[in-house]
Formats: sequence, C-alpha cells, structure tokens
Amino acid sequence: MSVRFVLPLFAAIGCAPTNTTITDGSFIAFLADATSGSLATDEVDPNDEEWQFSYNVDCRTFETNAERQNFQLPDPIRICPGARNEDVEDPTWPPEHEPWADRGAYRVVGGDLDVYRGDALVNSEGDVQFAFHHRLPGGADFRWTFAVDPDFQPTNCEGTNDGQVVRRELDGDWIEEWSTEVRRFAGRNNLPDGFEYLADVADGGRVFFLNANAYQLDPEFQSTETLDDRWFLPNQWLSGAATGRFAEDLIEERASRFGEPGFYEAYETLEPGFDPGDVFNNPVDEILWYCDEDALPADTNPRQNDCMTQLDERMEQVEQETYDELRRLASPDLRNNDDGTPVFTFRPITHVNTWRRPDGAAPGLDAWGQIEYSFVVFSADSVLEPGGTARGAFQILFEGIGSTSRVMVKGNFETERIRTDRWGAQDLFADKAEENGVELCFEQ
Repeated sequence: MSVRFVLPLFAAIGCAPTNTTITDGSFIAFLADATSGSLATDEVDPNDEEWQFSYNVDCRTFETNAERQNFQLPDPIRICPGARNEDVEDPTWPPEHEPWADRGAYRVVGGDLDVYRGDALVNSEGDVQFAFHHRLPGGADFRWTFAVDPDFQPTNCEGTNDGQVVRRELDGDWIEEWSTEVRRFAGRNNLPDGFEYLADVADGGRVFFLNANAYQLDPEFQSTETLDDRWFLPNQWLSGAATGRFAEDLIEERASRFGEPGFYEAYETLEPGFDPGDVFNNPVDEILWYCDEDALPADTNPRQNDCMTQLDERMEQVEQETYDELRRLASPDLRNNDDGTPVFTFRPITHVNTWRRPDGAAPGLDAWGQIEYSFVVFSADSVLEPGGTARGAFQILFEGIGSTSRVMVKGNFETERIRTDRWGAQDLFADKAEENGVELCFEQ
C-alpha cells in the first residue's frame, strides 16, 4: 500500500454529501509575485477587502533607489535589511531556516477557515483520505487533501530455522513512538506557542507524519555534482501524504527533513555542483542530523549517547528559531513599528530516533533526527475504517509546484462517518495474492 499515488484521484471525487467539518482552523498564503499562477490569472486579488488580512513581503535587493521605487511591492512589512532601524537587533532575520522568505516578493493573504465541503473515505488501497474546500474572496477555491495509512507499521522479512520467511515489525511501533511528540502535551495548559490547537487531541493522540516526499542525504557526499546523493524513503515507510490547490497554485506538502532546513532548500534550489560547506560554512556531518558509528557505535543505547543528546538540543533550537522566523513573517503590524503580533503561527515538530537500535550504517532512520512540518493527529477514540468516526488536528506546510509560493494551514476536524470509496479501482494485486495463497512478505 502506498499513499504517494492516491491523492489526485480523491481530489476529483464528486457528489456524496459532506461528512467532515473543520471546527476551528486558519491559513496563510505567501503567493510569489513573480511565479504565482493565482496572481498571474487574477484568480486571487490581494486587495479584495474580504481578506481577513493582506499585506506584502519584499526582501529583494535593488541596484538603485529608482529601481526600488519602481519594482518593490508597496508598503512591505519591515523585516528586511534596510527596512528598519539598523540599531535594533533582530535575531530572527535574515531567516536561516526559511531562506525563501528573504529572496523574493510575496503577496500575503489569509484568515480563518470556513470550509463548505469536507469528505473522508477509505479508498480501495485501504488508505483514509480527507479533502476540504474553502472558498476564497473573489470565488476561487482553496482545496487540499491528506491521506494516511491507518494500519501503518513497517515490517521486515526474516528467515526462520525451518527455512521459512516471516514478516516481523521493523523497529517496534512507529506510530506510538511518533505520538510521544504530542502526548507530552496532555493535561497541560501551557502548550508551546503555535501548538495550542493540539490541546484536545494530545491525550492518547496518534500522530501520522505526512512524509511521502521525504528523502535523506548520504552523509558522505561532498558536492551536489549529480544530485544523486538522495535516499528516498521506501514505500512501506510512508505514513501519509498531502496535496492541494490554492486557486491556480498547485501545492504539495513539505515532507520530513533530516538535517538543517536551510541546507535542504539550498540543495533543492541551487545549481548542481555547489559545495555544502559553502552554504553553511560547516562540513556535511554538522549539516545533517546524523550520528555516525564513531559517535554512536552499533547496538549501543541512543538515549544515553552524547551525540544524540546534542542532536536533540540542536533540533529543539531549530524548532524554536523556525517558529520565530515564521512568526516574524506573519506580523503585518510591523509596517507601523508595532510589537509584531502575528496573524498566524506555525511550529514544526522535531523527532529524534533514540528508540531505534543503531546498526552502525547510515541508511535507515536509526541514529538520525528529523523535523516535521506536515502531520495529522487523530484522537484516541477515532476509528479509521469504513463507518468509523474521527476527530483530530492537522497542520501542513505546502510548497508550490512550479512556483515559489508557500501555503500553511492548520486546524481541528470531526468526521461523523467515514465512507467507502466506490469510484476507485479495485486492488487486484493483493486480491490475487490472497486468492493464490501467495505470501508477499514485503507488501503491506
């Protein structure tokens, strides 16, 4: 089963009555002035008075004041070099973890979610999919979909003494371990800023990372000469995916990153052949969140390892700094030198794989840390099957496909009854295997 390929089908499904509502939610869209299809086609008008907030971000550099006057977006928020009192220190700018914000011009719009349609179903592959539609000012549609494998549990094939091959769980219960990142908030009244929406699902909540596009980087690579150093996660390690469309901007989730977020963006956007050290002035082993065999020998306890402890501390720092950078971007009152009250907050989750026994080899998730921008949390009483009910929370950071736009959305949802998809193709692969008594060890 793979959640990577099923989402476009669900985005087109038609006429069944809505069965899912968003009880509380909001979004913010940074539409790239140069590449956004929504702006180019006038499907989105940032000057429409119906927007709950609308402002400009423009950190481009110009050769002359005349060029600045002619080309800079009007009245941008005061976060860029030269746009504020240089005697005032700003530790959140320029952004280290979200460098896209400092390289272009963005029309920013957003507000509360008022979803007019929400659907949840189980498709022919057994994945649970949720889709939502929100009407933007002017009539354009913001729609997004996320899907998770409700039975997600990677396995491994192992030989037995009698010559048989059996399937066993790989590394233990992944969902249980991921869920500790949210369950630690249960019963607390002071959740970290940006995580307040998780309060109702923290107690016993089950966390699914939307990691369908995730990849690691080989710790031994020295230059992006060929861009062949990516290790994409195998299908059975993929627990969820998300895709969407903001008016005319196609968007997909930003998946897990296993190292400094700013370096990942440089890796994806700079020309092949750049030296990693030129980006961060650090060697690769300080850019990627990985403890090698010298720092974490095979079969030792990661929870009592200095390298993993230091890695955890660094990742918590990145989580806070990313929150601060995005908070700064979402503070339009900075135009008036006010205190920077944000109209939207967004905080990623970091996770250190200290529960996986290290094997001394870089491939795999043992000895690694990761940062998650897109995930879904289901309440303890949710039943993710046809006829079941669901309650949960989600946050997704979408990145433009063919544009440099960014869209962030988060909220809480309730599903009264999960439907069965009657339009999708039958999963003949699994059916035929069962019919012929074939045990497909590597298939989920």
